[in-house]
Amino acid sequence: MYCSKCGSELPENSRFCPSCGAAAGDASAQGGRAAPEGAAGETHGATGNRPQRPFPLSDWFSFRGRMARQEWWIRTLILLFFWVPLSLLLLMVLAAADKFLQDAAGIMFLCWLAVCFIAGTVSFAAVAARRLHDYNVSGWWLLVFLIPLFSKYGGENIVLWTWLGALVALFLALGLRKGNAGDNRFGPQPQS
Repeated sequence: MYCSKCGSELPENSRFCPSCGAAAGDASAQGGRAAPEGAAGETHGATGNRPQRPFPLSDWFSFRGRMARQEWWIRTLILLFFWVPLSLLLLMVLAAADKFLQDAAGIMFLCWLAVCFIAGTVSFAAVAARRLHDYNVSGWWLLVFLIPLFSKYGGENIVLWTWLGALVALFLALGLRKGNAGDNRFGPQPQS
């Protein structure tokens, strides 16, 4: 039987595809269809017989599946390397918005910065949600961190410092604590 999502061969009695994490029920619902054209016997470099995902960049924005600690650290450090300077640049541009909003180039630059900032934020949330899935916890719990931003006391220092402390605690928990062993409701155990 083959996965209906990525076309890789499924092990006997498997609940999830080992390549893409899709539920094996998706493939069995199609009656165990044959391998997609070109999938059988096809090898892909270092991954052996496992086919590459069609859009590796989409992994950065995917909220599905689980993520191992090592992969989480790599992705988080890459995101921090680009997202923090971009955020600081966006704050500086917004502080001098009256100068930037006088011509079309400035407006386009501000829009580009905003789109990159939003993409980085969504990617951070996706990476954190997939890491939470490794603990068998829903990624929706990340929304709890938005509550202080919209509360009546959101601008006070004690609330901001508490919020920042909670973010650091989450960061450390995601990066240091081992995930659940075996399959869970979010997919198979990720390979470290």
